[in-house]
Amino acid sequence: MKAVLAILLLAVIPSFLFAQNAKYTPQAPAYKINGEEVLYNGYIINRNGAKVFTKEMDYAGFCFNFKTMLPVINETDSLVMVAFNENNNEFFYISKKNIGIETDIPLSNYDLNERYIYNDQWRDEHINFEENCGKSYADDYENSFNSDDYPDVIVTPISEKDFFNAKRTAVPNYLAIDKTIKKRGNTIIIGGKKFMDGLGEGNQPNIYTYMGDYQKLNASLLEFMCSACEEYSYELIDKRTGKEIATFTNVPVFSKDYKYVMDLGQLFSNNPTILSYYQWKETLKPNTGTYKEYANWSPVGKGFWGNDNYFYTAVVPTITIDSHNA
Repeated sequence: MKAVLAILLLAVIPSFLFAQNAKYTPQAPAYKINGEEVLYNGYIINRNGAKVFTKEMDYAGFCFNFKTMLPVINETDSLVMVAFNENNNEFFYISKKNIGIETDIPLSNYDLNERYIYNDQWRDEHINFEENCGKSYADDYENSFNSDDYPDVIVTPISEKDFFNAKRTAVPNYLAIDKTIKKRGNTIIIGGKKFMDGLGEGNQPNIYTYMGDYQKLNASLLEFMCSACEEYSYELIDKRTGKEIATFTNVPVFSKDYKYVMDLGQLFSNNPTILSYYQWKETLKPNTGTYKEYANWSPVGKGFWGNDNYFYTAVVPTITIDSHNA
């Protein structure tokens, strides 16, 4: 089965502010630069970057890269004055059409399906010195998933209306609380097996938390926090034997009739979005399902399976996830 991950391109505002014709207005940061008020934090929204000019309107010799965040000091009908350098105390000008707010950052089909590639070589993420500001990477298939290597999960943008229509008929959340399972001291007992908090590397605490039961699977879900690793994992435990059935990076979301499971999330804001998707009956077999790391978007809120066997989630551009969480 080819899964489709239907995406709502979510404005960077709390969901309770959604309304017809609602418009996101960036909040002015509460600080000044060289005595000048910052109007808002803008992002370069032109994929080819933005050519930079001095206050005398001479070419500054470099360009800002796509998605660079810049404090905006002043703007006219055609130009924006921004602060930039190590201490943000030099002012430059760029074309107003090249800068926008969080919700202006494009997430095309290519962006949504571009894979994450780790680069450990030093590079300046903000500027380049090509006079034409470099090239667009929208057709850079080197960053695409090879369908021969990765079973297909296609990410597709949808409208806010379609998202909430799907949510009204979503598959129920199967995670239920068993009140007989309680943490006593530092120990949770499931199927006769003890899951005990303790100290890990550097005497940092490791902590178990009971999340609930998947009753049809007769299994409990435990969250395991490893402080030294700065990571969470989720262990599915057989309630009869106490044995671990599977481990997930995030809270697993099961489709209707438990035929499929989606494991979707992000460890840290500077990490890729991790997606694991597979048929549940195949979870214990090697090389089944798909595992992908996405570069440009982060899921927010709780994703859900629709009755149509599509998985739905709201997202924001990864570059704005810290702003969204704040």
